[in-house]
Amino acid sequence: MSQNAAPIAQINVTPLVDVLLVLLIIFMITAPTLTDRLVLTLPQPVKHQPPPPPEPLRLRIAGDGALALDGQRISANVLAAEIAFLAAREQPPGIEIDADDAVAYAHIVDVLGTLKNEGLTRVSFKTHGN
Repeated sequence: MSQNAAPIAQINVTPLVDVLLVLLIIFMITAPTLTDRLVLTLPQPVKHQPPPPPEPLRLRIAGDGALALDGQRISANVLAAEIAFLAAREQPPGIEIDADDAVAYAHIVDVLGTLKNEGLTRVSFKTHGN
């Protein structure tokens, strides 16, 4: 070391500038996500519980295409009138279709078409275990 060399008393600002640039980039990336708001409509507590949906009606389709609504035999024309009456209710019931394994697919399609035309959309099929 030479005798003319004196210690340097200045702060090295290069690491400080590097840290500030990294922080600036982080804030530039995160700032837009903090300003965007997501509008949510949260469910509000209700004072009166709505009535439970009515029990579904059971529609049985026999192998020969015969129909039975809740255990009573019914023709296709009477079924359409009954479904129209039920669909006009404030809370129409659902229909549970129990089709025999031997029933022709055309009978099921006819019944589904009748239900759709009359406005009943809550339709389910009863399944049979093996």
